[in-house]
Amino acid sequence: MRAVLINHCHPDTPHICGVRLREFANSLAHRGHQVVLLTAPLEGNASAEPVEDVDRRFGGHNFETPFLLTVAPLGPGLLALLRDSFTPRPIRQGIALWHYLQHGGVFTDWVSGAGRYLPMLAERFHPEVIWASFGNTDCWNIARSLSATAACPWVADIKDFWSTFITSPLRGHLAGRYQDAATFTALSNTHAADAARWFGSAVETIYSGVNSDWLGREPGNSATPSFSLTGAVGGKKQLVELKSAVKSWLESLPDADVRKLEFIY
Repeated sequence: MRAVLINHCHPDTPHICGVRLREFANSLAHRGHQVVLLTAPLEGNASAEPVEDVDRRFGGHNFETPFLLTVAPLGPGLLALLRDSFTPRPIRQGIALWHYLQHGGVFTDWVSGAGRYLPMLAERFHPEVIWASFGNTDCWNIARSLSATAACPWVADIKDFWSTFITSPLRGHLAGRYQDAATFTALSNTHAADAARWFGSAVETIYSGVNSDWLGREPGNSATPSFSLTGAVGGKKQLVELKSAVKSWLESLPDADVRKLEFIY
């Protein structure tokens, strides 16, 4: 299978935003599939690789590993004001609203930058599927453009809550733009339930970050009491509940065990 994966965060970004698509790309390549991972560049690296150089590099790539295509944004225009914390909040809100209504996202400079490479990617790679992850809608906007150019289906993945990252008045309007997706996937059942309000009930959960072999495994015997936390806490209320539960658990342990406690995040 030939697949293009699209994520805004570069795979070397020291943040969780780069992990899901990076690991999915590696997993597919390990299974023998040919994968292109399209991302923005690392922060501070805004240089654009000429299309001819990408084409040349593509021709010599060994697809035992994903082909990393980092595309730099073009001139940001009004988006520079949106990203400037000194711009008054009402002006920033107005710019964001206009970009969402006019272009469907607030990283249109990155979409424009990616557009330079899509014809080459469609012609050289002939993707059979595109999988784009929502941390922002512009990943999906690039996927839709490539899908039209390459005449192949695209999948809308949801790794962040639609109801959190999209303001309330725009949720339904923007969701309508992406009904051409072949299917929807989500990071968790909670993400899927949240997305179902706008995209229908057929949202399939694909977990990431946890080896499936760990699920359901009985804990082994250990001389050191330990517990692990995987993923985001989810807010102050959840953090307080977690701390309360840990406190109750610690109070049930002998003092010697408490002093040897191991916490893994």
